[in-house]
Amino acid sequence: MTADRGLPPETNAADPHDHGGQGGDRVPMLLVGGLFDDRQREIVERDSLGPTQAAADVLQWGFVRGLESIPEVCLTIGTAPFVGSYPKRFRRPWIESRPFEHGDAGRNRQIGFLNLPLVKHFSRAAALSRFGRRWARHQPADGVALGYSLSLEIVWALAAIKRANPLLKVGVIVPDLPEFMNTQEKPRLDYRILKAVESRLVRHLMSALDAGVLLTESMARKLPPKPHVVIEGIAPPPVDTAPSWAGVSDADRQALSGRKVVVYAGTTNVRYGVIELCRAFRAVPGDDLALVVCGAGDGAEQIAEHAALDPRIRYLGQLPRSTVLTLENSATILVNPRSSKEEFSAYSFPSKILEYMSTGVPVLCYRLGGIPAEYDSYLTYVSGDSVDDFAACLREMLGSPPGELAAKGQVAKEFVEAEKSAAVQARKIVAFLTRSRPGARAVRGLRRVDA
Repeated sequence: MTADRGLPPETNAADPHDHGGQGGDRVPMLLVGGLFDDRQREIVERDSLGPTQAAADVLQWGFVRGLESIPEVCLTIGTAPFVGSYPKRFRRPWIESRPFEHGDAGRNRQIGFLNLPLVKHFSRAAALSRFGRRWARHQPADGVALGYSLSLEIVWALAAIKRANPLLKVGVIVPDLPEFMNTQEKPRLDYRILKAVESRLVRHLMSALDAGVLLTESMARKLPPKPHVVIEGIAPPPVDTAPSWAGVSDADRQALSGRKVVVYAGTTNVRYGVIELCRAFRAVPGDDLALVVCGAGDGAEQIAEHAALDPRIRYLGQLPRSTVLTLENSATILVNPRSSKEEFSAYSFPSKILEYMSTGVPVLCYRLGGIPAEYDSYLTYVSGDSVDDFAACLREMLGSPPGELAAKGQVAKEFVEAEKSAAVQARKIVAFLTRSRPGARAVRGLRRVDA
């Protein structure tokens, strides 16, 4: 097997001169990342050994939905799925190359790579670079390439695209800074050394790019100086499917029935505050209460210990996304326990915040440095840094009248639907990336956004 297998064959690739028709009026745009189509998502849920990149997948699909909603944009997708390495974190040593099962299958590709530790980074980078260069060489001056994540493979591919066609506008979406991408409690020394080297290399490669799409303004202080636009993320669309309880036992469902339920859904690493959440909840009296924690991470064992001591706590592990959405939409309170004590919190906007707000269920979280002031009216913040402070806020919210909680959640939902939807955020990005420059076409109907 070689990295070349990750390259879409010439006979199967889209016509490089095809910009989507419409008399050449559409701006060609390439998105490279690691998202899953439905077929790959089933494989990931079945074959992953540990946490999956579910949150990253959701956010990337938000960008796809938004960009595809703009008639003036002709989007091509190249994805090398974000999965763990074989054999410890994923059961497959090879990710196949095939048409991506969304939109134009002749243009959109899942790009295969050899999924072995360390080797996978070079294999993915080479495959994505070849795909990107092939696309870039035949694009006009106003073409745009955008990558998701400041990972070495993505930025390497973006730099290759820029070299192949210097006239293109090339940017990167930065959901996390590279030095904070691993949030395990105690990463190994060799990992920390490799991560430091990768971080320096990523920043060097980013210097060749034109722009950044950041989730927080504070990220700009840690990156090479580049024009940038800030969006906190993308609110997912309303759930339009029937409730799903796949992966939840009858005993757990019965234990939740008729109770006020607090839900946390996400990575259960200790650094995300999930243990403090369990401690705080245990300090709140009431047999009519329940805490549901779902997800995987290095805090799983400690969460299970708290659940054994307090039967009101239900640790459900990693669940299908459909079940997670059902739990979130049926909760009394949704909570994000990430506190401002960790350094990475100052440079992040938790993607779960927008997902939570879109449900219409009230949200309790800490006031992180990456959360803009415009959210203050729609979120309930924990006052203080101690477990007792957290418990007091839980107690107060759970004791609030149901109508008051419902109203709080509804106004938050209306806010993100109006201001943070996929269409709104994508237009902001495209307006920024296609603003006037030599050789560029203006994209009609888009408000220009200064960096």
